[in-house]
Amino acid sequence: MYWLNENNVEGYISSYIELMCTLFDDFDFDDFVKNTACRLGFPLKLIELLQEFRDTIKNYQAKDETDDRAIIEDPNWHIVVEKARDVIKEWNKYDLGSNDRAFKLN
Repeated sequence: MYWLNENNVEGYISSYIELMCTLFDDFDFDDFVKNTACRLGFPLKLIELLQEFRDTIKNYQAKDETDDRAIIEDPNWHIVVEKARDVIKEWNKYDLGSNDRAFKLN
């Protein structure tokens, strides 16, 4: 829904390329996983799942990075999606989403 953005909703990630740039360039996901999550006191299980997700998404090879529908339908992309679901499921066990917690951990 986000990538294909058939309803032209602003603010959505509009492509695989934008997703990768946003995640790794804008949000510096590597540094977050390597350093920030531990510094903020994230549970080890969650950090391990974040590392697995990061490694899986970085290793994903799209046959055509400009064909979003093909990526979404690619069985190898579904592995990335499952890793993301694992992270979200674990993340939701903790109160990690609020700014209050982040400030308390610093």
